[in-house]
Amino acid sequence: KFLSSALFEIKEKWIPCIQYELCYYAMEENGDEPAFRELPTDSGSLGQLWGMRPAFRAVWMLDSHRPYRTVNAGGDGPVIIQPRGNPSDFVGMRTIRPVLDCMESAGELTLDQCDQIRKQPTPIHRVLEMNRRGEVDPCRLGAAVEMCYPEFEQLFAREKRGRELVILHAGDYTTEFVSPLQTAAGESGVSCQMETCTASITEKAIGLLLNTNIRMVLLVIGPQALHHRHWSNLDYEFPVRNEKLLLPILLYPQGGRDRMVRVLQQRAPVLCSLPREEIQMEGRGVSRERLKEIMQKVMTDEQRDFQEMLGRIMSRLDERDVRLLLRVWSARTGGSKSRSDGRPARLLPRMWSALTGKGRSPDIKTPDDLLQAMMREGYITPGDLGELEKDMVAAGISFPVIVRDIPGVPDELQHPKTAVASIGPTGGEVEIPGFAKLTVPPGALQHDTTVTVSTLDVPGILRGPEGVSWTSGYPWSLGKAAGRRKLLDKVLFSPAVDVNLHGSRLSGPVELQTWRPPGSEGMKCVLLKHYDGEGWMDITASTPHHIDSDVVSVSMLSFSPLSILWTPMKKVVEVGKMMVAALSSRTLNCWFSSYVHTDKDPRDVEFHVVCRDQQVKTDEYVQGFSRCGRNDARFDLYHGDMIEVSVSVREGQNRSDQMELRAAHCCDVTGQNVQMWLQRPDGKGFKGEVVIRTLRERTVCQFVFKERDYDPTNPVYKSRASHDQHHKEAATDLSASPHKNLPTGTEAQPSGHGKQDSHPRSADPHQTVATARASSTGALTSPHPDVSIGSGRTQVLLINDEYTTTKGGVSTINYQLAQLLTHAGAAVC
Repeated sequence: KFLSSALFEIKEKWIPCIQYELCYYAMEENGDEPAFRELPTDSGSLGQLWGMRPAFRAVWMLDSHRPYRTVNAGGDGPVIIQPRGNPSDFVGMRTIRPVLDCMESAGELTLDQCDQIRKQPTPIHRVLEMNRRGEVDPCRLGAAVEMCYPEFEQLFAREKRGRELVILHAGDYTTEFVSPLQTAAGESGVSCQMETCTASITEKAIGLLLNTNIRMVLLVIGPQALHHRHWSNLDYEFPVRNEKLLLPILLYPQGGRDRMVRVLQQRAPVLCSLPREEIQMEGRGVSRERLKEIMQKVMTDEQRDFQEMLGRIMSRLDERDVRLLLRVWSARTGGSKSRSDGRPARLLPRMWSALTGKGRSPDIKTPDDLLQAMMREGYITPGDLGELEKDMVAAGISFPVIVRDIPGVPDELQHPKTAVASIGPTGGEVEIPGFAKLTVPPGALQHDTTVTVSTLDVPGILRGPEGVSWTSGYPWSLGKAAGRRKLLDKVLFSPAVDVNLHGSRLSGPVELQTWRPPGSEGMKCVLLKHYDGEGWMDITASTPHHIDSDVVSVSMLSFSPLSILWTPMKKVVEVGKMMVAALSSRTLNCWFSSYVHTDKDPRDVEFHVVCRDQQVKTDEYVQGFSRCGRNDARFDLYHGDMIEVSVSVREGQNRSDQMELRAAHCCDVTGQNVQMWLQRPDGKGFKGEVVIRTLRERTVCQFVFKERDYDPTNPVYKSRASHDQHHKEAATDLSASPHKNLPTGTEAQPSGHGKQDSHPRSADPHQTVATARASSTGALTSPHPDVSIGSGRTQVLLINDEYTTTKGGVSTINYQLAQLLTHAGAAVC
């Protein structure tokens, strides 16, 4: 074996009389075998003289029709990487001896077969001979070329390598280095296994790397690895030259480096020439930082990016968040059970130590400790954040808030999840995989209906300005009614779900199913539902529901946002009241209005879009601004919602900006605003449209605005002081007026939630006349100085028994009639 390889090396490299140029312009009579001529001795590029004839393309080019070149289109089979590149590059490959040695060492070829292949005159003919004989798997050949000649790997078909990492060692420093290195690999999210070599290191390394499931071999070279029994005299030369597939790690005792390098040079010169890591062993374990450095070098770019993304996610957790997440994760991985007081009954010792802070040396203290433990246990795999997202939901941590601005996180993880389906009288299902499923039985719907199921980020609604968990917003705006803070850590969550039937009614109950959080055994389920016009309510006692080991099912006849939480048995009432109050304080029944600054600039104007909650009873704004448009939101919004405000000016420009809603700001008199500069077309008054949408393209509100033709002498552009004074006088007149039964508008309208997504309000008729106040003289007056109501304007008294927009029937028609009359110039009472 040794002589065969050595003589072949001489034959390929040093006997010039058998080195030929492959020429296809002169063919033999039978047309099968090409003719050859001696290589020219003059200067110039050999590659320029090579042709690309069909026989050559049949081996390396992409247009080959050989059956083994079929691209893997999916399924369970390996992914085949097709040959590509310029075939003339192959001229630099003067020998395939290391490739044949690899194939022979791995048992792919016998020594006689190798000798037959070596009889061919050129490397090209040797490859053709292997393919002609059909004795070599082309992908195994590609793997061997990848090991020995990485510069030519693109010219051969090969399987895409997997993710597995192998630590190959001879028993040296197992406790001090090998086992900790495997642990560090697990903490980095890299699948890793150990292999102990008892015979030839060369053959073992080749055998591992021919297995394309293995991405890389870390070869640990200690004193025992250099023993002659690991280096056969029949091995002509160590063939692996690809530093992306093999990383030698030299472990030497103090003062022994030079001697070990000399021995390695004698045993395997090629191996000694590869880039390697060197560590001096000092009788104790290698530091954690040094192990991390090694893992950073062997990780792929994809793994490194994923690790960095995870680090950013975990860095946003504080100590309390870590404790909340650790409780859920330990219940999932450690199989813990919760007692009626919410405390885990069985928990892994190191996890319980970290949870309670009890014990001498808890392992998990920081977000980084928790991340490494999760990676080590295989809980998080590269590219998959699914389990982490679920456990954050269960712990009451807002996953979308955490990942919203982290590069590399898929878009579907940055927002609440949504699923849409069309369901008819025959029934059907709508499912958000892994989170919620709505089952509609036959007959529950009378006609084909678009059904939308979406998740609701309850922790994002309740969180504080700087936090990511629901407890960070404590005590919200509840003061002493918020309950005891230590009780918060005992609450777990199932996914909150919102179902929208888009105006359709149910004829029978449907079933909503979601998962119950890990560690909720022995705890009480609490159902909180939001009702339009009434706020959040505890519906646990009045709603049929069924609890299984890992699933909770709720039977429902109508839909609004539903929050499902789990609390210790003895704290159900206290937690229920606290959660209802907290969610109500963060739920917004909004209305939007637009304002322009009444300055004298003939071109530019400052334009504001303001969001207020319905509990704000006035549309007064900052001095110097005049209102030019208004409408109510189509559905309720929540603290923390991101909305996009788009402004389109007729015959002018379009502008848009985003705003994250803050409950405290929206409930303030001046509201929360988006500010922008607009231009008056031709220096005149302008008009246009405002559209407010969620980031998921759901329309929140839409209205038109109009500024009076620009005229600095117009009263609307005069000092705001007189305008403010007029409103104060109007309010005074209202309090003294005997006409108490007149309907009131925005200023006097009580806060309510009676809106539906399918019925936008372009203008509220109450704003024109219904807000009219009776003066002390009995005449109707308007709260706005530029609107007069008197005998010159038709007044209509609309009598009806339904006047709202929650049912989508006669009540909506009556409301639209009032709008129509108002737009026609009538005063509607």
